[in-house]
Amino acid sequence: MNNLFKLILTSILLVVFSTVLAAQDTLPAITESDYAKWQTLGSFSISDNGFRLRQDIFLFEGDETLYLLPEIND
Repeated sequence: MNNLFKLILTSILLVVFSTVLAAQDTLPAITESDYAKWQTLGSFSISDNGFRLRQDIFLFEGDETLYLLPEIND
């Protein structure tokens, strides 16, 4: 039983330390060209039944592509 406890504790510590080390990766800095690709969200409204959302999207550059996601049923 003592060996099983040590094995479980060692495994948990290994997972925790590897997660901490992986989280310390640095992200690249954002450049002006990256910022130009972003979109800005404007005003929004929700339908009376609460099932629809309308959102204004302002593009800085690029095409006006609309991405639709499937409805999530809880």
